Amino acid sequence: MQEGFSAKSVICDSSSLIALTESCLLGVIEMLKERLPEGFYISERVKGECIDNPIKLRSHELTAVRLKDALNRGVLKLANAGAESEMKEILWVANNIFYVNGRPLQVIHSGEADMIATATIMGTRNILIDERTTRMLIEAPEKLRDHLEREFMRGVQVNEDYLGKFEKMTHDLVIIRSSELAMVAYERGYFKRFGSLEKKAVEAALYGLKFNGCGISFSEIDEFCGSIR
Repeated sequence: MQEGFSAKSVICDSSSLIALTESCLLGVIEMLKERLPEGFYISERVKGECIDNPIKLRSHELTAVRLKDALNRGVLKLANAGAESEMKEILWVANNIFYVNGRPLQVIHSGEADMIATATIMGTRNILIDERTTRMLIEAPEKLRDHLEREFMRGVQVNEDYLGKFEKMTHDLVIIRSSELAMVAYERGYFKRFGSLEKKAVEAALYGLKFNGCGISFSEIDEFCGSIR
């Protein structure tokens, strides 16, 4: 196992890191890292998705620079899992589960597959991911099928063998959303610096994450903020 890594470490997807960074909440990971010595890790392909490729694009450069700085400072760490073959297997299995008109649907990309493979190889259950399709495929594949049928307005067939295989690959995983990190950060005092505006800052943070791709509902935001005095 990589030095410093443990079963409590968190493997991060680009979707959550981008949402946190674009919502000005990357400091949440920095704060929680101090309380989680096992740390937050990214795979090589996730690094490519959120740092290496977007840093070349003016429209996404600032987010990539912030994430690269976090990596340089050790707020994020690079996982050396060597998960290429496992990633390809996960990618193949996942993208041959659902069919429309006899054609398989691509439901996950290499970054998500690499993250899952890295978590599996390195022995952690914890993955940080906001990307809805991958989360639904892991947590509620039948709901994902219903969603796809509404999207395509036709029946979606399921390859039960591949679905079963994917479930075996992922059944131990614990999914964390960026919004849940923000909630934990609130409980540990991250937003206290806003003083009398603390509750408003938490609400703004959760809405920021939602509008940057986190799958948190309006009712969840209302419920959580309603519990803050």
